[in-house]
Amino acid sequence: MDKDRNTMWEPTEIDATAYDDTSCTETGPLKVVAIIPARGGSMGLKRKNLREINGTPLVCHSIQAAQASCSLAGLFVSTEDPEIAEVAQQQGVQVIERPAAFATSESSMLPVLQHASQWLRDHGVDHTHIMTLQPTSPFRAGQHIDQAVEQFQTSQARSLISITDIGTHPSWTYRVEGSRVEKLLPDFPTAFRRQDLPPVYAPNGAIYISEVNLLLQEGKILEQHPQHYWMDPICSVDINIPMEMMWAEFLLQHHSELVDPKRTVEPPTPPRSWSDWEASQHLAPVEHSLQAPDQQNLDGPSDALEDTHIDNAPYLESVDDLDDITLPQHP
Repeated sequence: MDKDRNTMWEPTEIDATAYDDTSCTETGPLKVVAIIPARGGSMGLKRKNLREINGTPLVCHSIQAAQASCSLAGLFVSTEDPEIAEVAQQQGVQVIERPAAFATSESSMLPVLQHASQWLRDHGVDHTHIMTLQPTSPFRAGQHIDQAVEQFQTSQARSLISITDIGTHPSWTYRVEGSRVEKLLPDFPTAFRRQDLPPVYAPNGAIYISEVNLLLQEGKILEQHPQHYWMDPICSVDINIPMEMMWAEFLLQHHSELVDPKRTVEPPTPPRSWSDWEASQHLAPVEHSLQAPDQQNLDGPSDALEDTHIDNAPYLESVDDLDDITLPQHP
């Protein structure tokens, strides 16, 4: 692009019916509008959202996944960057001009989504929920979005977060004190074998759903106990640093279908719960005080959603094992 990044684009005319598709399944009373937050800067990978995977900018992978979904009432890109705005408009997506104050490395994601929701209201776009689709998840498919919305509809939750299997279990983590290390969580259950550890999961950054009133009136992206949507580790690749970009490109050498937003995605089986693990270990059940995902991570700098590093690499014995991966359901 030759356009000066300091020159703002011409906004496109709002089309609130752009996603009326008679081939799609009725989603009931929910009106979920997807927001792709794509600022021009990046802390870990310069101009990250325009970096190409398989010849396509990262932001376009999320756009194409949303366009392949049948569950959305609308799709918009929130950006302050003219080049990203032009790329989005070339894909047929309407752009929300994000205030520069909400596009710095210190900006939080919450006001970005609040601004987008209020902008939609001001422009007559009816919506009950905002879905956040980060550009850093290029292997999220349209059916992932549809499954997440369907799962959310059957719950009583006001918000949803996509999760995946964690790379390094917290019971195996340490902190450094002087020349020694000590366990970060000394009272956390531990084991020498990974399969004996209690199940824990991490956000993969691919999908968030937030009720509009939760965003605008309570100032939260997620409630205390949000609904989850599990995704397998390969589809959960999250690109924030050069090594993760290399990993994604490497995966595509073995699984070119990962960049097909219209591919079929098997419905996930429910992830293993903590109480199931306790039962398998013949432990007496204990009362769990479910903790909400760290709201500071969500409402801190905007890159907290886009740039948080999560080790999503699957467990492989060798590189050759990549040829045997079939994008599994949850074990």
